[in-house]
Amino acid sequence: MINASHVLLKTVSVFCASSNHVPATYLREAEQLGHLLAEEGIAVWFGGGDFGLMGYLARGVMDAGGKITGVIPEFMVRNGWAHPEVEQFVVKDMAERKRKLIRESDGIVALPGGAGTLEELSEALVSKQLGFISSPVVILNSEGFYDGLLSFFDRMIGEQFMRPMHRRMWSVVDHAGEVLQALREAPSWDTGDAGMAKIG
Repeated sequence: MINASHVLLKTVSVFCASSNHVPATYLREAEQLGHLLAEEGIAVWFGGGDFGLMGYLARGVMDAGGKITGVIPEFMVRNGWAHPEVEQFVVKDMAERKRKLIRESDGIVALPGGAGTLEELSEALVSKQLGFISSPVVILNSEGFYDGLLSFFDRMIGEQFMRPMHRRMWSVVDHAGEVLQALREAPSWDTGDAGMAKIG
């Protein structure tokens, strides 16, 4: 039996798309998630943008009276991509942004997104696999968005690129309303298991 982590959530990092041209379902889920996190008194960290799921997430948090902080590289600020109503933590580059979002929060949630979101999710999982973090990672699989990726993970495990135990690194939910429970009841992860990252 896998023990649940029951982590204390003070901050949660959310990875998500910055496109305004995505199906409205994804935007509504982002807004709902922001609202739910704020209602629980959980501070939200995100990529700092004003567009797409990022913008709706921020709206949900702020409408519920919560705290949201952007972590955004300098070049994005110069290009005018920063959300004007959100406190911003400005960093040097994308690598520093990912390190802060991944390593300094109590939990991580990946919403639908593009290559940037996929990169952030991948780095979070690698950080967990190598024992740098033990935070719960929840994939919000709205409308089956991540079905292909989850199938790919299964193939990685089936063909021994990862171990079966690595499935404990992430949890999957279908709706924003399930995210908090998944974060709080995620399988525990011992950073001492880093040696298990090696396959061979």
